[in-house]
Amino acid sequence: LTFHLLYFFIHNRRLTMDFGRKFKSTLITLVVIGVSGCSSFSENNFQDRAKESLSQEVNWNVEQVDAINATKLTDLMNIPELNELIAQAIQVKDYRLAVRFHYLLILQKLTDKELIVWQQEKTNEDFIREVAKLKIASDFIEITQLYDFVWYGNFEINEPEFLKATTLFNTLKNKILG
Repeated sequence: LTFHLLYFFIHNRRLTMDFGRKFKSTLITLVVIGVSGCSSFSENNFQDRAKESLSQEVNWNVEQVDAINATKLTDLMNIPELNELIAQAIQVKDYRLAVRFHYLLILQKLTDKELIVWQQEKTNEDFIREVAKLKIASDFIEITQLYDFVWYGNFEINEPEFLKATTLFNTLKNKILG
């Protein structure tokens, strides 16, 4: 059912853009509330925990996954072992986190091929505009919308849905790499 909802939103772009604008403002509000509620944790503590968890074996626990989730996007974009993190997330059945790592891997590949200019302050819509005239545009839009719904929309994704998503990510990655 979740995959069908994602499919509906992905293929009905007008609805998702209206939903996306409302969702972004709600998300910003929630982030501000969340950040003010987490003021007792230092940023360095989160970064240290995240780096430690990224270098550990597959035995992730909830605390380690939280540390990875709290890691700055800039730090994650600079990790060369995203394929290993994808495999680890799959092994512990954290498909939502695996989708995040897949998307970051796509952004890395697009940056490496100089098809986008990655900057932390850019939005996914900015990246869509950068690839708009390329042959991969429709594939990139599709995986971006999937990523947005899974990661920012907190949609849980099960194994069969994840396998379908993995096919989309791998197809796009192969097109980027040529």
